[in-house]
Amino acid sequence: MLKISLYLPLFFCISLFSQGIEYAKHVVSELSSEEYSGRAYLEKGDQKAAEFIKMEFVKYGIKPLGKNFFQPFIISVNTFPGKIESSLNGTLLKPGADFLVDPSSPTVKDKFIINSFSRADLLNQDTLKKIINSSNGNAILIDETDTLTFSKEELTKIDQIINTIKYAAELKNSLTIIYTNKKLTWSISPWQAKKSVITVLSKGIQSKDYTQIEINIEAKFLKKYSTQNICGIIEGTICRDSFLVLTAHYDHLGKMGKETIFPGANDNASGVAMLLNLSRHFALNPPKYSIVFIAFSAEELGLLGSEYFTKSPLIDLQKIKFLINFDLAGTGEEGIKVVNSTIFQSEFQRLKQINLENNYLNAIEPRGEACISDHCFFYKQNVPSFYMYTLGGVKAYHDIYDKAETLPMTQFVNYSELMKAFITSF
Repeated sequence: MLKISLYLPLFFCISLFSQGIEYAKHVVSELSSEEYSGRAYLEKGDQKAAEFIKMEFVKYGIKPLGKNFFQPFIISVNTFPGKIESSLNGTLLKPGADFLVDPSSPTVKDKFIINSFSRADLLNQDTLKKIINSSNGNAILIDETDTLTFSKEELTKIDQIINTIKYAAELKNSLTIIYTNKKLTWSISPWQAKKSVITVLSKGIQSKDYTQIEINIEAKFLKKYSTQNICGIIEGTICRDSFLVLTAHYDHLGKMGKETIFPGANDNASGVAMLLNLSRHFALNPPKYSIVFIAFSAEELGLLGSEYFTKSPLIDLQKIKFLINFDLAGTGEEGIKVVNSTIFQSEFQRLKQINLENNYLNAIEPRGEACISDHCFFYKQNVPSFYMYTLGGVKAYHDIYDKAETLPMTQFVNYSELMKAFITSF
């Protein structure tokens, strides 16, 4: 009996580790599966994801913040529900892997002659006039694969000219092609442009060898689409009217056409997994202060869900003791980065001390202010806040390769244990 009892603590720790990582992997796998259509606004992907998160809150006894967990709001978004097809000189390109459609592009179906230009051409006034004169009804290709060195001022001017070629109505090109050797990274748009743009990944072929393109893009602009934040609460044991707020956005990029899905495993199914994992823990271990859990929609459209919450808050923002926003929580081999750590130095030092005492993560790296995630609008309302993301591991981001099966979740359990200890320290 004595030998068995010695092994019980070890068995208990292994069991807790297994439960934590398996639950997190389940959440990531579920939310990044085809059923959720990339958690955006085609095929009600956002609504399916919201319902899943709500039911997880219900399962663990989290109470709704408000009437029924959901805080609805209206967005505008450009979507691609139909065909996404493109071929260069008769060679069919694969959406997501070989090319991307600009997220603001309208519907276009036609065949175009291609006029190719380099970035250096854009700085030449005579060539620029040629671009303008040859644009009528054709496709303009801008080749970004050169190895030329440009000054900062030249790069700024090049970017301005490219944006004019892409979007300005006075230029009559029907299509702009950005030819690049950089990683294809997509986004979504709250507006629809007048002209179409695609980005094509170079495969060692000279851009000037391409003379024609055939394209079929079906776009649909949703002017008033109702999406929702999901908000829950665990009441504190002592200070019910003071709040710790934990957040993560659950939306992603959705689909580009009927077949091409952007799963968003790391961005940000992993952050939702952290949020839900912490809700499970604190439901069983209620803290001194009330904890509010918010899964935001429309972060990828410009932090719209968190902005809406701060304008129509369900709690008094001035009673928030601290907010922690989780994004990209699926790696961690090189530790985590903490935005706003240079602002809230006392809390950052406490976080580092907890980590040092327990050896949870390899590193906790500081970063200053950065309005790049859902903590931003709270911070602007003087809410003390951190935004955290993991470092190292896979590089898939805003692409078709951000999948559950390749996301390592290497330090997820240690990261979540660090968060439990840090949150409990308030």
